[in-house]
Amino acid sequence: MNMTKWKSNIVDDTEFCKIFGVVWNIKTGSLSLEFDFPNETIMTKRKLSRLCGMFWDPLGLYSPISLRLKMLLKDVWEGNYDWDIPLDKNINDKVIEFCYEVKELNSFELPRILICNNEDVFLKSYSDASKVAFCAVVYICTPNSCNFLVSKSRLCPKKQLTIPRLELIAALCLARLAHNVSKELSVDIKYLFSDSQ
Repeated sequence: MNMTKWKSNIVDDTEFCKIFGVVWNIKTGSLSLEFDFPNETIMTKRKLSRLCGMFWDPLGLYSPISLRLKMLLKDVWEGNYDWDIPLDKNINDKVIEFCYEVKELNSFELPRILICNNEDVFLKSYSDASKVAFCAVVYICTPNSCNFLVSKSRLCPKKQLTIPRLELIAALCLARLAHNVSKELSVDIKYLFSDSQ
């Protein structure tokens, strides 16, 4: 294997490095989000699609943020807008407001190092669903701490489904996500939570 790029936090003069769509602060060992949305005042379906495409999020760090933007894009698609025609004022204002709010998240940081070596490690997982979307999240835990590891979120299908059915879909998404994480990290799944009744 020929490595052409690599970074280390041991000896390096640089402070930041972008990896997997997330900014890694080498000095503090933390991950942060970086949003650089264009300052647009008139949005079109094309511009909104481009904003959605800016999120490459393999860990699901952006899930609550990107889901909100996907909901707006879904409304635009259901409204049958042309690609370069300005959106109506209501949707346009929501997108502009979203862009301004998200820029404030640039200071948000997560620790890169999640656990210590000699601790009893297990996974706690949660799922939930609504009429709009469903999600699953996995935390890696020790007896003394619990840290975000990965999440998945999806918009509900266009066909109306009942809440119990959506809760089952969310639970299936959770089971698959927790199983994959458990297999890759060789960590036991201790809890799977769902709020379905």
